[in-house]
Amino acid sequence: MKEPSHHLVQALHRRPWLRRAARRICRGWTVRQRFYQAWICLDAVEHSWAWTGKTRYEQFDRWLQDALVRLAVGQSAFLDIGANLGVMTLAVLLRVPRSVAVAVEPNPRACELLRRSLVLNDLAARGRVIEAVVTPGGRSVGFDFAGSVTGHVTAAGSRHPRGIAPGQLLAALDAGPVLVKLDVEGFEAELLPEFAGLPHRSRITLVVEMHPAGFRPGLDPAKVLAALRQSGAALSSLDGRPFAADTPAPFDHLVARWPAS
Repeated sequence: MKEPSHHLVQALHRRPWLRRAARRICRGWTVRQRFYQAWICLDAVEHSWAWTGKTRYEQFDRWLQDALVRLAVGQSAFLDIGANLGVMTLAVLLRVPRSVAVAVEPNPRACELLRRSLVLNDLAARGRVIEAVVTPGGRSVGFDFAGSVTGHVTAAGSRHPRGIAPGQLLAALDAGPVLVKLDVEGFEAELLPEFAGLPHRSRITLVVEMHPAGFRPGLDPAKVLAALRQSGAALSSLDGRPFAADTPAPFDHLVARWPAS
């Protein structure tokens, strides 16, 4: 489906009664938006914030897109955990020639849209989508799909998507170096020990979005940082600056690398 005229959409969006009607009529519709020299597919209702105005997904966390593209060069694969629509997956595939990516996301609609984007941009041979939530040991967990980009693991979640363990994902990739992006809305505190215990962790460059204390019950980023250091990980910011031993919380994104054992 062609992207609607932005002038028309903006005119309609100014009228509250039309917005309410559109949420009912357009539910499940797919629209597309220019993304670099290609396209990204969006849900007409859930992602209206990203296509009814001046917002463009090409600029969504652009600093993170640029950092991942830089880090993906020379890697055998990019593993995007918590991929949502696949903004980071598409950025890497489109901007790093011959790169391959595996996107893991439990939201069925987001997976559908990402698969459409891959096909639309002739990237299906280099990009794979796994509909699952990454958990320690691949155990089942509750999940809340509310929000266009903020679904999260929660004990109160009424749905239990397929679970998959980090080791399973890495075992299915080539044996070379892998760039992993981990954005799991506070669940990183439970997943990072799993990565730190992997037998071939030295092949991983792990980029983690860190969430503030209390974002999830019991989440303490300072303890997460200390545990990563105890595992032997070298920690740095996205621009390469090392984390000092007394780096204060809250953190933003960090990069973890383990030396060869």
